[in-house]
Amino acid sequence: MSGKPPSPPPAYSEHPAPTPHNLAAGQSPVPGSSQSPTSPPLPFPAHAAYYGPTPIAQQTQLLPYYDPRSPYAISEASHRARWRFITAALWAIVIMTIVSFVAGVEVEAMMAK
Repeated sequence: MSGKPPSPPPAYSEHPAPTPHNLAAGQSPVPGSSQSPTSPPLPFPAHAAYYGPTPIAQQTQLLPYYDPRSPYAISEASHRARWRFITAALWAIVIMTIVSFVAGVEVEAMMAK
């Protein structure tokens, strides 16, 4: 005996249909209850009406790190751009050095033959 039922279980539903064995005594199934295919969908919560970042409270003047035209923001942007350029130039030198070394080794190997 395998213990398996002879037929598959019924399909799942969000609201189970009332059956005679799970009804209380004296209770009868109500036609068109929650099992009606035309029942309206559940509404969305009211607090989910706004999406996105939290807005900055309206101030008379923006803080310097929020205002892209302030002298502080301009100097910080220049500083970041300068460091990006220096870092990119150093990486280019490192890559060219490695490529030149590998190419030089290949040329030496061909000349030795």
